[in-house]
Amino acid sequence: MDAACPAAKRVVVDGVGGGSSRTAENRTVAQELLRGVLAGLLVHKTAADFPLKCVATVLSEVAPLLDGPYNSNDTLLLRAETGAGRNLGLVLLLAAATVAGGGLAALKAERAKFDDSRTARTRNWIGWAKRVRRTSPLLAGLSAARWSAVRATLFRVNEPDEHEPDEHEADEYEPAEHVSAEHVSAEHESDEHESRADPSDDVVRCFQDHGDAVSIATLDDDYLTCDCCDIAWTKCRLQFYRCQKCSMELCAECEERRVNFK
Repeated sequence: MDAACPAAKRVVVDGVGGGSSRTAENRTVAQELLRGVLAGLLVHKTAADFPLKCVATVLSEVAPLLDGPYNSNDTLLLRAETGAGRNLGLVLLLAAATVAGGGLAALKAERAKFDDSRTARTRNWIGWAKRVRRTSPLLAGLSAARWSAVRATLFRVNEPDEHEPDEHEADEYEPAEHVSAEHVSAEHESDEHESRADPSDDVVRCFQDHGDAVSIATLDDDYLTCDCCDIAWTKCRLQFYRCQKCSMELCAECEERRVNFK
């Protein structure tokens, strides 16, 4: 692990003593290292081969950190509602899609098709992934909610098959590109409706505990979407807001719902 991930050398797991305090300390160090790795990677988000860089970085730098014993809850270590946490999730999705969804060429083709349908092209891979993560045939079938799910996708191609999958297993692991457009569209509409009716726990916590959201209507951000209902700011005429405490980004309609959770 040390040779593959220089950053992981700084996370010292002391097997003698320390207990929970040592685990908490290592977790904090790992989180800071992960933010640094992520920042270095995102410098290249406009590069044509950025998804390949995501694969290489996740395998060599991110995986050793997320595989540590201090990550016993199988999380991504960074809170999903923060900017770093959201970007890490998108990096993991791009890496998984590159490995399991036909490689860089397939991702480039899908992004080009998406850009051709818009008046303005996406400026970088992270922006594109955020916009399409729930509707893309290559991304929608993948999940970055748990590290184990992403890890299984990234490392499965390197593991020999022990048996032929039965019919049930074949259905369960059907590649995302085989999902019909009608199915993806229907699933997206269902998810969006559910999101509006039932905010996630993170959104509810923001509604209940925070009250300092500020307007970000003039933000030049081509992938800004509401963290509650997932509507893109380019697809609506609504003001957008960002919570100053947890960085939750909400459209005006969802921000108005905050008063109902006080």
